[in-house]
Amino acid sequence: MASSQIRIAHCKVRVVFTVQPNSTGPVPLKWAMFKEGTPVGPLGTIEDTCVSCDGEHVGNPERVAAGRYYVHVITSRPWTLRIEEAR
Repeated sequence: MASSQIRIAHCKVRVVFTVQPNSTGPVPLKWAMFKEGTPVGPLGTIEDTCVSCDGEHVGNPERVAAGRYYVHVITSRPWTLRIEEAR
């Protein structure tokens, strides 16, 4: 489980993430992005769950208000996650 803070200036973003599978195969990952100052809860500003992750996953563009956010990630394997401006 990990959290990381980000600042979003653009209103449309997409999230790209990867998870390394383990020796028995793909593993689950859940991430959610929350507005700074709000607690981790059941519904993030944007979020996604991958039940059987293996390789890169690219989310659909999402509208997000400009501001400061943090991303909360839950998985048991090494992961990467980046937030990109979407046009």
